Amino acid sequence: MYFCSLFFFAKKTRSYRAGDEKLVEHVFPTEMKRASIAILCFFMFLTCISYEQWESNISVLMTSQGIPVQKYSLLFTIATGQVIIFQPLLNKLFPHKPWVERFRLMLGLFLYGSSFLIVLGASQYWRFILGIVVLTAGEILVKPTIPLLLSKYSDRQHRGFVQSLGSLSNTLGIALGPVLGGFLITATGYSGTFIALFVLQLVMMLLVLRLQKTAV
Repeated sequence: MYFCSLFFFAKKTRSYRAGDEKLVEHVFPTEMKRASIAILCFFMFLTCISYEQWESNISVLMTSQGIPVQKYSLLFTIATGQVIIFQPLLNKLFPHKPWVERFRLMLGLFLYGSSFLIVLGASQYWRFILGIVVLTAGEILVKPTIPLLLSKYSDRQHRGFVQSLGSLSNTLGIALGPVLGGFLITATGYSGTFIALFVLQLVMMLLVLRLQKTAV
């Protein structure tokens, strides 16, 4: 369904372009915008997969280290409080300028990846607390930025459709995250998985440079 929607969007754009090139450039996103939209949906999917490791597989790691379930649950209480306190400050700290939004996205991705390095080989509870704090800081930066950029890279006619692709990417990441993480952990262990997730965030940081520099 997800890839069919992307295909329909691209096909519909090409069919109109054959009729009136100037009209299409005005009504539909350009090639560069479509690439940026695809990259952002990809980001949403992969960051949700990364976050889901904290909500699923990391709980197994913590309990295997003798950390009780109550302390694992406390991590998300800390994360929720962090979001409530710092989310309203986001626009004041990072004004809505194209280069700031790209920097915010890159910083958030780096924090996402760093959270896994912090808990690499961890057995002390404080390292998991630090990891969830760093992860949540990345979430605060990334999650609002992606829908914002999706809106800027789409025109009025397709804005709802493009946002639905972002929401679908988010849902797929949540659904597949625990399963994909479980396969990766089985194949490479926790250390290999955490390193792979860190490298994945670095790759996404490089892809940020492929986003259109001037959003509409």
